[in-house]
Amino acid sequence: SPAVGVSTDTTVTVTLTNTQRYRTGVRSTFSAIGFDIALPAGATLTTGSASGTCVGSVSQVSSTFRFTGAALDNLTDSCTVIVPVSFSSTGTVTLDAASLTASSSNKGALINDLSASITVNNGESISPATQAPTMTVGEAVTPTTAFTPTGFTGTVVYSISPDLPDGLTFDTATGVISGTPTTAQASADYTVTATDGSRTATATISIGISSPPAVLSPATQSVDAHVGEAMMTSVITETTGCTVDMTISPSLPNGLTFDPATGVISGTPTEVSPSTAYTITHDCSGGEGAVTTATVTLSVGASALADIAGLVNTGLALLGPAGVIGLLIAIGAPFFFVSERFRKVRAAGAVILHKSTHVTVTSPASFFDRLRRKK
Repeated sequence: SPAVGVSTDTTVTVTLTNTQRYRTGVRSTFSAIGFDIALPAGATLTTGSASGTCVGSVSQVSSTFRFTGAALDNLTDSCTVIVPVSFSSTGTVTLDAASLTASSSNKGALINDLSASITVNNGESISPATQAPTMTVGEAVTPTTAFTPTGFTGTVVYSISPDLPDGLTFDTATGVISGTPTTAQASADYTVTATDGSRTATATISIGISSPPAVLSPATQSVDAHVGEAMMTSVITETTGCTVDMTISPSLPNGLTFDPATGVISGTPTEVSPSTAYTITHDCSGGEGAVTTATVTLSVGASALADIAGLVNTGLALLGPAGVIGLLIAIGAPFFFVSERFRKVRAAGAVILHKSTHVTVTSPASFFDRLRRKK
């Protein structure tokens, strides 16, 4: 007969247990189970909020909590009836043993084979009632807040259900969760139960574990490309081992493409583009983890041939034929005299160093391209 405090709003839980067996391993089926519970004067049931697994009808007759209609089949160990109760005075909650009635499928079954127990929540609670820690795979978690029990008279021991994810531990003395999770998961609720042997209270901890942010390598690249020349950036690798599907922003210059699986920019640009920082974004967690990025700074200049021809023709044309030839000899550049007659058949890729009515001085563009690259 559990005691209750003064003016306590709480719940009364009745557990019905089927203990009868009429042959080895087989139990009877009980039906039409009913019982009365005597309540302290002034106690009031909230019958409309009754819950539990025993299906039946709850009513209040004066200071009596009456229940009728439950059934326990031969595969069910027990069921519960949970009813909110408001108490206006100190007293006891007592099951009237004489009122416990039931019908059985086995004529040999005794009512003594059906047991009932009462648990009264005397306002016991644990605080905080809810917690939602942030967790990431491979990172030690900040331990959850230790629970503070209220309304218990004995030593409180904590348990948690369901089992925690791998890598996390639970302290039964404090209710604290700590450790380093090893697997990502969507947010799920875990019930922490506190008990001192006769009283219980629960709280909820919501645990979601995100994937670790990927580390992209190289994190930065800087590339100077030229119109008409094939180019390719380095492959970008990541550390999580998940399926890679990267994106890039803003759009690349015409002629260049982006591979979302490797992070490579490649192709042959067809237009000049100023130096621009392109952001490569990677998220392998499906929204459960942090997004990480890498940056490629890319510029596209005019073609190397155009650069060299423009420089040479602009600078050296002022020297005249003799000056051009002297400079070429000084720097060791190969050159050719092409008469007007053969000018149209000169080799492709040549830089025109001097052109007059009767003669053209040319040099292979590749020579100047090598000079440019050395610089």
